[in-house]
Amino acid sequence: MDKPVTPIIGKFVIENLTVGMYDDPRCVYREYIQNSADALDKAISMEILTPQEAAIHIQISKDRRSIVIEDNGTGISNSRVVPMLQNVAQSEKEIGREKGFRGIGRLGGLGYCERLVFETSFKGENVKSIMTWDAKRLKEIVNDRTKKEEADSVIMTVTSFHEESEEAQKHYFKVIMTGVTNFELLDEEDISDYLSMVAPVPFDSHFIFKSKIHEDAKKEGIKIDEYKVFLNTEQIYKSYTTTLYRSKNTHPFREKTGDILDLTFFKSYDKNSQLLFWGWHSISDIQGRQLDKSNKARGLRVRKDNIQIGDENRLEALFGSNPT
Repeated sequence: MDKPVTPIIGKFVIENLTVGMYDDPRCVYREYIQNSADALDKAISMEILTPQEAAIHIQISKDRRSIVIEDNGTGISNSRVVPMLQNVAQSEKEIGREKGFRGIGRLGGLGYCERLVFETSFKGENVKSIMTWDAKRLKEIVNDRTKKEEADSVIMTVTSFHEESEEAQKHYFKVIMTGVTNFELLDEEDISDYLSMVAPVPFDSHFIFKSKIHEDAKKEGIKIDEYKVFLNTEQIYKSYTTTLYRSKNTHPFREKTGDILDLTFFKSYDKNSQLLFWGWHSISDIQGRQLDKSNKARGLRVRKDNIQIGDENRLEALFGSNPT
C-alpha cells in the first residue's frame, strides 16, 4: 500500500482570498459592515446595548491613507481572538442566521493596504486584543515566485498579536487599514454613494414611500434590517428619491425629468407556500427610456439581509438587452 501523501496548501491561496476575491475593491466595506452588523445583532440580543445605541463608524483619511471601520457590538473575547483572526475560513457563525459565515471576508482589506489591524475588546474584560497583518510583507512573499512556502507558514510570518489594557465596560471591534494602496477606497464621496445602496442603512426621512415599503414587508413577515452607519460623522441613508434626473454638460450638472408616482410590489412562493423573494419597483411618469446614471438608485437591486449583492446590473442576464 502506498504511503499517504500529506496535502500542501501553497501561499498563493492567500492571494486568491484577498485581492483576487473581489471585482470591485469597494466590496471590502460591504464585508466589514456585514461583520459589524452581525456583532451588533448579537450585542442587542445579549442586552449589551439597545438598537438605538448600535452604530457603525467609518473614518476615511485621504491625507493619511487610512480607513477605520468600528462598531460597538460584542467585540471578541481575548481567548478567541487568535483562533478567529489568524486562522482562515474558521468562522463560528451560523449559516442562515448570521449575515457572514465563511470567515474569509475579513481578509479582503489585505489586498489594498500595507497593514491591516484588528482591534477588539469584549465587555467584562480589561484587555484590548490587537491582531496585525503585515500586508506589505505578505505581498512580497506571495509575489516571490522563487520560493514555495506553505500558506500557514506565511500567515505566521506576517501576523503578530499583542494586548493592551482597556476599560472593562468597553466592547467594540475595529478594522484599521493603513498605507491604503487603492485610492478608490479613499474617495469619500464615491464611497458614500456606494454605501448608500450597498449597506443595510435606512431610507431617508424625505423618501415618502418608506412607510409603504415597511408595511408591505411586515405583511410578508419580512424584517428589513437597518443600521446606523456613519462616514466621517455623516449618517448614510439609502439614495432613493421621488425625483428623477438626467445629466447635463452645463451647471447645474443635472436637471429634473420626472417623478416617482407610486410603488408596486412583487413576490413569489415555492410549492410549499414558502416565500422565495419579495421586492418592489417604482412607477414613474417617464415612458420608454432607461433612467440616466445620475439617478444613484436606478436599476433592479438584489439584496439579502438588506445588503446589496452585485450592482444595478446583477439581473441583466435574466432579461437580455431588449426585454419585451
